[in-house]
Amino acid sequence: MVTFGLLVLLMATTHDDNEQSIAAAVIYQPVHAADREAFQDLPKIALIAEKPQKPLQDLASQLRTAPAKIASAKQLYLFAAGPTLDGPDRVALHSLRKNDGKIILEIHHTSARLSGATLRRNITWHPLVQVPVQLPPGKWTISVDWVPCSDLTKGKPIGKPTKYTKVFEVQASTGRK
Repeated sequence: MVTFGLLVLLMATTHDDNEQSIAAAVIYQPVHAADREAFQDLPKIALIAEKPQKPLQDLASQLRTAPAKIASAKQLYLFAAGPTLDGPDRVALHSLRKNDGKIILEIHHTSARLSGATLRRNITWHPLVQVPVQLPPGKWTISVDWVPCSDLTKGKPIGKPTKYTKVFEVQASTGRK
């Protein structure tokens, strides 16, 4: 079974000390019906310390059981499940900012419906974004903004963003095995 995952190498044009790299981010667009079904009721935001599972159905199961308290690890993985999109829609990461216990992930996507496109034989899907992050122990409020845009390269918004927020606690590692 082949599943489509797109490696994204887009960076925001503005840079400051709080902006984090999104070069290693991955956007999953489920192609097969079983994968699309598995992505339908994922948590909108998840944070895991263990390596993401493959295939996509196993990853979806892993994310459903992701706790709000997570042990500190060298590499954490932030996941954001997106709104329902249509077949021709595309997704691109815009920015990831980290500041004072808050993370804001901004993701742009096209919207055939808001653009007034005619949809024939449309297959809806839910995007899933995976971004590696490094977080010190503490409470973190993670916000994800899904911004509908007319064009991914120019990024002109065409509607209200869909926003999700969740609080996580990264616990200090005890060093025990």
